[in-house]
Amino acid sequence: MSNKFEKFAATCGFFFKYFISFLFIFFTYNLFPQENIEFQATFNNEATKLNKNYSIRKYHFNIKKLKFYVSNISYYNRKNDEIFTDEKVYLVDLNNPKSLKIKSQINKKSQLYSFDLGLDSVINVSGSLGGALDPIEGMYWAWQSGYINFKIEWESNMCSNDNNQFIFHLGGYKKPYYNKRTVLVKKRHIHRLIFNLNKFLKKINCDRQMIMSPSLKGENISNLIVKSFEFKK
Repeated sequence: MSNKFEKFAATCGFFFKYFISFLFIFFTYNLFPQENIEFQATFNNEATKLNKNYSIRKYHFNIKKLKFYVSNISYYNRKNDEIFTDEKVYLVDLNNPKSLKIKSQINKKSQLYSFDLGLDSVINVSGSLGGALDPIEGMYWAWQSGYINFKIEWESNMCSNDNNQFIFHLGGYKKPYYNKRTVLVKKRHIHRLIFNLNKFLKKINCDRQMIMSPSLKGENISNLIVKSFEFKK
């Protein structure tokens, strides 16, 4: 009798254990379902490709590199209270299609969210790290300057130097050049975040051709980049 009871108890315990696991997965999935946040770079409302020639007014340009860090994706309720933060760091790279889509957990009750374009000072003072932060990605200067938050390189006859090159490596975590920017997305169902090259290139001056370290020019370009983001469903 005791053996039968022990077997019965063990069987009940087995099913109870997996029933609890099922409930945990079920409620986690429903409260925090995964959704894609998709990043794009566009020109004339079309997805931009690297190493392709484009024209704007009398100028032509060709994007060689476009990559940036996204961190601290935070979600808020109607009262603007933060309800969840994805603390993972993502490297968005136009040369890597998989990196353009970010799976992030989102609470159904969230009404808006924000993300950091770049990295905070804690990461920058931690030295070179792994994963998306590995120096092999070409986004790390050195321990004095930290990481590059946003990198864009292109060729254009807007530029008068020998190679017709614009190179913007934007970063900095120390005063007075604190380069990280927070971008607020005001509606929950906005999942396409678009870097509009039309807007950005129209605001660029030819005297800003090379930015390779934290600087006031880099701060100004970072502000232009934030203003060039658009949000669509």
